[in-house]
Amino acid sequence: MKTKIKEGNYAKLGVCQEQEWTNFTFCGEKEDQCYVVLTNTITGTVNRIEVPQAYYVGSLRSIAVADLSLEDEEYYFEINGQKVMDPCAHAIMGRYIWNDKTRKEHDYEVCGAFVTDTFDWGNETAPEIPEGEMVMYKLHVRGFTMDADGRRFPGTFLALKNKITYLKKLGVTTIELMPVYEFEEMMIPPVSKLPDYIQWNPKEEDQILPSDEPQADPKVNYWGYVEGNYFAVKASYASKPKDASAEYKALIKKLHDNYMECIMEMFFPEDIDHNLVLEALHYWVREYHVDGFHLLGGNLPMTAIVQDNMLSRTKILGVRPCRGSATRKRRKRWS
Repeated sequence: MKTKIKEGNYAKLGVCQEQEWTNFTFCGEKEDQCYVVLTNTITGTVNRIEVPQAYYVGSLRSIAVADLSLEDEEYYFEINGQKVMDPCAHAIMGRYIWNDKTRKEHDYEVCGAFVTDTFDWGNETAPEIPEGEMVMYKLHVRGFTMDADGRRFPGTFLALKNKITYLKKLGVTTIELMPVYEFEEMMIPPVSKLPDYIQWNPKEEDQILPSDEPQADPKVNYWGYVEGNYFAVKASYASKPKDASAEYKALIKKLHDNYMECIMEMFFPEDIDHNLVLEALHYWVREYHVDGFHLLGGNLPMTAIVQDNMLSRTKILGVRPCRGSATRKRRKRWS
């Protein structure tokens, strides 16, 4: 059966669903040969969908595919024969278990996955606690909940949710979470590869055979202050990794129900695309009702962030801009 496609919505990066259509938008030049590759994790069936070269605007390619079943599917983009992860993927498949050493068997590969839950926020509203009344408590989800009081699911959002009453009794109004977006905790050594233009065929006697000595496991980046998948919840922080999105939303909802706030720490490298930064902040506010961000990293678009309409009621913590540039004062609203 032929796959039904049409030109996608370039305004929505990554993946989104609109009725029977699933929209994929990603960076790719007009001249690039691009595919969306979906794999069913149960059957192993691969669906490779070519993106027509006519589907482009600037450096974006976009395609909408009809009647896709997203349950148990993972995906990536293929550009000129190279596998490319979606930087806007809402979930990551392959890091469900913290520091999973068996991933070495699959070269530590990960793929994008889909979030299909429809979370009911009920009558939840943001507390919007005045800055002068805030009592902040910074914590690491895994570290803070690994003790015996973590109940049955230590190291998870669910365990932290069970500690909200305790935090409230301490007088805490706002929790600041160290990175809870997807990041690679295993510090994988880079693989050296010769360029394609170098042809090297060593003689057998010159080859060095692999050593039988066991190699050390990769070190662990416990804290997460590295470049990551900025649109996905850290699956290994959830009691049910496939439902990490819903579990994190339930945590934030319970915080709000207790008149408490959630601020996310976000680390961005200096060379990050500023458009991606704004898209990510919009996403967490829109989809997860996050109350604020502590932004870390250099060369961030702070002026654009503090002037952004969607973020106008969001708490922004970060390095104060240089003198003469924009401050936290919001610009006048459009009439």
